Amino acid sequence: MKLFFIGDSHIAPLAKGTGQYITDHNVGVSISARPLGSQRYLCEPFFSISDQEITFTNPNVTKYIRALPANDLHTADTVYVMSLGFHTAHFSWISKTFCHLLTRDSERWALSTSAFDAIFEEKQKFQKNLLRAMKGLSLKVVVVETPRLFESSDYVVGRNVATVKFIDNRVRETFSDFLISENIKCVRLKPSMIEDEFMLPEYRSATIGDQHHASSRLGYELAPEILKEARSMLA
Repeated sequence: MKLFFIGDSHIAPLAKGTGQYITDHNVGVSISARPLGSQRYLCEPFFSISDQEITFTNPNVTKYIRALPANDLHTADTVYVMSLGFHTAHFSWISKTFCHLLTRDSERWALSTSAFDAIFEEKQKFQKNLLRAMKGLSLKVVVVETPRLFESSDYVVGRNVATVKFIDNRVRETFSDFLISENIKCVRLKPSMIEDEFMLPEYRSATIGDQHHASSRLGYELAPEILKEARSMLA
C-alpha cells in the first residue's frame, strides 16, 4: 500500500508524523507527500477536469504537483490522504469585525448562522469539487481533520472567543456533513487532543511565529486510524 499525502499547509506535519509511526512500527507502507500550498489558493478556482485526470491550474498550486492521478507515483494500491476543507484559521479573521448573532456581546455588527454558512460555502466549494472529481476518477481518498485553533494564537487572542469557537465548530460540522453525504472517509481528531474546544498546546508547531500548524505529533497519533481507513479501501 502507498499513502500519498496531498493538501493544504497542514499536510507536512501530518505526513512526517505518519512516516515516523510507520518507521517505528515497521509497517510495510510507503509514503509520498505533495503540498498544494496555502489554504487561500484553494479558496478560488485552482484545477480543471477531464475524463482521465485533474489538472492543477493555479501556479501557486503547481509547484510540487501538476495533475491527479500523479502518474509517476500512482499505483493501484495508492490511497490519497487529504488535508483540506477543515482549515478554519482564515475564517476566524471575520471575528475581528463581525460576531455571530448568538454570541453577540458588546459588538455592533453581527452575522446569522446562514450568513456564516454562505461565506464558508463560497470558500470551500472548490475543495469540495476537487474531492468529487477525485471520487469520479475512482481515486481512493481519506480526508484527515486539520488541527483546531490554539487558544494562545493570534487567531483567538483579543477576539470574541465565542464567535471564534462558533466558526471553528461550524466549519468542521458542515464539512464533515459534506464528507458523509459523499461517502468519503474521514479521520477526525481525538477528543484527547482537544480542551475547551481548542487544540491542546502540546500539539503546536515549535516553529517560531507559527500560529496554527501542529507538530508531527499529530500525524504520529492519528497514523493508526489513517492506516486503518486506508486499508479498508483496499480490502
